[in-house]
Amino acid sequence: MDWQLSNQADELISQFSTQNSDQAVLNIWRSPEELRNRIRERILVSPANLEKAVQAGWPPADVALDSQRAKVLVQALRARLEQEKNTRVASSFAARYASVATRLSDPATVLAEVQALHARMELEKNSDLASSFSGSYASVAARLSDPAAVLAEAQALRARLELEENSDLACSFARSYASVAARLSDPAAILSAAQALRARMELEKDGLLTYRFAQSYASVAARLSDPAAVLAAAQALRARLEQEKNSRLASSFAQSYASVAALLSDPAAVLAEAQALRARLEQEKNSRLASSFAQSYASVAARLSEPAAVLAEAQALRPHLEQEKDGYLAINFAQSYASVAVRLSDPAAVLTAAQVLRARMEQEKDRSLAKNSAQSYASVAVRIAEQSNIQPPAALAREALILAGHPFLVDEEGQASLIPVLKTLAKREFPGGMHEAVLWAEKAYGLRAADLRPAR
Repeated sequence: MDWQLSNQADELISQFSTQNSDQAVLNIWRSPEELRNRIRERILVSPANLEKAVQAGWPPADVALDSQRAKVLVQALRARLEQEKNTRVASSFAARYASVATRLSDPATVLAEVQALHARMELEKNSDLASSFSGSYASVAARLSDPAAVLAEAQALRARLELEENSDLACSFARSYASVAARLSDPAAILSAAQALRARMELEKDGLLTYRFAQSYASVAARLSDPAAVLAAAQALRARLEQEKNSRLASSFAQSYASVAALLSDPAAVLAEAQALRARLEQEKNSRLASSFAQSYASVAARLSEPAAVLAEAQALRPHLEQEKDGYLAINFAQSYASVAVRLSDPAAVLTAAQVLRARMEQEKDRSLAKNSAQSYASVAVRIAEQSNIQPPAALAREALILAGHPFLVDEEGQASLIPVLKTLAKREFPGGMHEAVLWAEKAYGLRAADLRPAR
C-alpha cells in the first residue's frame, strides 16, 4: 500500500543520520524502482532531507547507471548548490553532483549543465564557493563531446581568466579552463591554452595559489605534442620549483613537473634537465626541499637513453652519496642515484651501484631512513636479479637477506621492500613474508642464519 511505501522510504531516509548510513545507501541501491522513486520524492521536497542524503552519499545509489535518473538529479543538485552559502555543505553537494554527472550521456544535457555552471561561476565572488562550482564544472566538462562546444567554452573561460584580478577566483577559472582544454583536439588550441595558463601562473606571487595554477597548467601541458613546447613547459615548472621555499608546496610542484617531464623525448633535452636538477640537488641543504628535487630528478632520469649520459650521471651522484654526512640529504642522493643506476647498461656498473647503495645502508643508524635506503638498494638489486650474468644468485640473495636483518629496519614494511629481489630470484611469491623467503634461501642456496650478517 501507498502508506507502507512511504513508511519504508522514511525509515531508510532516517538512517542517513545514524551509523547505519552506509548500509542505508546500499539498501536503496538494491531497492525496487517504486521505493527508490518514493525515497527521491521525499528527499527532494525537503531541504533538510536532501542535505542529509547528500552527506550520506545517496545520489549515486539513486542513479546507478540510469542516465535519465541522472539528468533529473543533477538539475536538482545544481539548483541546491547554486543556493548554498555554507562552503562545507556546498563542497559536499559539489562532490555528489560530480559523482552523478559522470552518469550523463545525452550531449545536450551535458552542454546545458556546463553552461549553467559556467554562468553561476561567473557570478560568484566567494572564492570557496567558486571552487565548489569549479569542481562541479570540471566533472561535467569531462563529458563534453561536441568540438564546437568545447572550443566555445574554452574561449569564454580564457577571456574570464585573463580579466580576473582576484587570484583566488582566478584559480577556479583556471581549473575550469584546464578541464575544458583537456577536451581540445587541435594541437594549436592546446598549446594556446597551455601558454595562457603559464602566463597566469608566472604572474602569481603567492606560493599556494601559484601551485594551484601550476596544477592546471601541468594538466594541459601534459597533452602537448610538440617537443619544443613540452621542453618549455618543463623548464617553466622547474624554474618555479627552484624558487619554492615551502617544502610541502615544493613537493607538489615536483609532481606537476614530473607529469610534464615524462613527455620529454629529445635525449639532449632530457640530459639538460637531469643536469640542471642534479646541480640544484647538490646545492640544497634543506632535506625536505632536496626531496622534491630528487623526486623531479627521478622522473627525468627515467627518460635518459644515452648509455654515456646515464653513466656520467651515476658517476656524478656517487661521490655525494658516499660523502654526505647528513642522513636526510644522503637519502635523496641515494634515491637519485638508484633512479639512474637502473638505467645503466654495463653489468659491472650496475653491480657497483648496488654495492655502493648496500654499503650506505649498512651504515644507516636512523630508523626512519633505513626503509628508504632499502628501497633504493632493492630497485637496483631487482635489475641484477633479472639478469643472471651480473652477480651469482646466491650472493645476491645473501646480500638482500643481510640487509633485511638490519637492526634499524624494524618494521615489516621496511623488510618487505627487499622481498621483490628474492621474488625475482625465486620466480615465485612469498605470501609468508620475509620468514618464508629465508626458508626458501636456506633450501635453494644452503644459506645458514650465521651467514646473514655483514662482514666486519
